[in-house]
Amino acid sequence: MALNSSKVFSLKTSASRPFTDGMSLRVRSGVSLDLVQEGQIPKGSYLLVESLDRISRQNPYTATALFLQILQAGVNIVTLTDEHVYRAGSSDFADIIVSVVIMSRAYEESKTKSIRVGAAWENKRRNISDKKLTRMCPKWLELNDDRKSFRLIPDRVEIVRSVYADASAGKGSFQIARALNQASVAPFGDGDGWHESFISKLLTNRAVLGEFQPHRLVAGKRLPEGEPIKDYYPRIISDDLFALVEAGRAARRNRGSGRKGRNNINLFSVLRHADIAAAK
Repeated sequence: MALNSSKVFSLKTSASRPFTDGMSLRVRSGVSLDLVQEGQIPKGSYLLVESLDRISRQNPYTATALFLQILQAGVNIVTLTDEHVYRAGSSDFADIIVSVVIMSRAYEESKTKSIRVGAAWENKRRNISDKKLTRMCPKWLELNDDRKSFRLIPDRVEIVRSVYADASAGKGSFQIARALNQASVAPFGDGDGWHESFISKLLTNRAVLGEFQPHRLVAGKRLPEGEPIKDYYPRIISDDLFALVEAGRAARRNRGSGRKGRNNINLFSVLRHADIAAAK
């Protein structure tokens, strides 16, 4: 099938992540329906997709409306699996019927898959005492071969504890990261050093208390799924120390000490003043 290459663009996606309403025609190359409507993509262009279900797996009404919008904007749609061309301005009613059937089937398949995945995940949660939900874990842990428990990585555990100790002494994330870099402490993973953002995340990560919060992808967004699971990981920080660091970070935010934390804050003093204020 020969097409004018200057008028061809494509949707790049994967079978595991179909487009949703918020992603419709908003592709990695920057091509969007807006560009078509604004004339930046000329009428008569061809949109190449693996199949129609790559455009959307939303309900058939939404998917069909998008399909027709593209055609009405003057863009032809080519499905590569069968090399069929849905032409803009065509009055072929059979094409519309076929498109509705294909996208309806895709929607039902996606819905069924979502239900099955959810059921499988819930089954894993019920058997969590026998087998961990996933191999993914915090950087200071590794999953044992039997998948029933995690083992500590001693060097990294000591680094995490030292970070919490420094934070409890009033040091900010920027200071802690800079000190680790100056001491040439190897970062977790393949990063180019310690960064303030990583330290901040580490100081708010309840996995240090042994908690695991399952997540689930919904419309491309990672959302919490259910309640946190306590004692899922080995605990490496006490509740008291975690709370102390949390209170100190809140105090620094309220006092606006600045990202570099030039003025350290005595956390015990902060808590003492808070107790006095609460007693009044």
